[in-house]
Amino acid sequence: MNVPDGTYSAQGTGQQSLTIIPEWDIVIVHQTQVNSPDEPRMRITDYGKLFGLVLEQKRVFPGR
Repeated sequence: MNVPDGTYSAQGTGQQSLTIIPEWDIVIVHQTQVNSPDEPRMRITDYGKLFGLVLEQKRVFPGR
C-alpha cells in the first residue's frame, strides 16, 4: 500500500521514528530509551513491520 503525498517522517537517536499521514489522520510514533551507544536499538526493519501493520489495518478498515 502506498502512502499519499504529504506524508512525512523523521528519525532520531536509537531509531526513534515518527510518521505523519495527514490525509488519513494517522500518526505513528515509536520511542526508545537509549542511555548509551552500546544499548540495543530498534532496527529499521522493526519499524517497517510496525508501519506495515498500521497500513494493513487502514486497508482492512478503511474510513476509520
